[in-house]
Amino acid sequence: MIFFTLAPVLPGIFLSLYLAAMGIFSSAENTAVTDGVFGTLGLVIASAILGLILYGVPALILSIIYACFELHRCFKHIAITGLAGGLTALMWSHLVPLDMKPAVIFASGAVSSLLTAIYALPKESR
Repeated sequence: MIFFTLAPVLPGIFLSLYLAAMGIFSSAENTAVTDGVFGTLGLVIASAILGLILYGVPALILSIIYACFELHRCFKHIAITGLAGGLTALMWSHLVPLDMKPAVIFASGAVSSLLTAIYALPKESR
């Protein structure tokens, strides 16, 4: 259950790493490597904490629902988890004022839930 509660951390980490990579490759200035590493580390930590603060409550509610239904690692349960994560992020975004497109919010919720489901759901016992 803890993995699904921490799922909102993933989009922030991926986005900050992407932005850091784009900044490193497009930088024309000769900056120190340590500045880039520590700046990226700070951006990753800040975005992970912000994602957990903004979307931690709905992620916790979803993780409790998943535990009650005893989901397993099969295609149907992983798809349900991804769809529920995307729709919940989309609905929650109406309460949390963010200046992001709805498709990006849905995709980040769905992808983070899918990745978490693939990793955290137990294998189906037969």
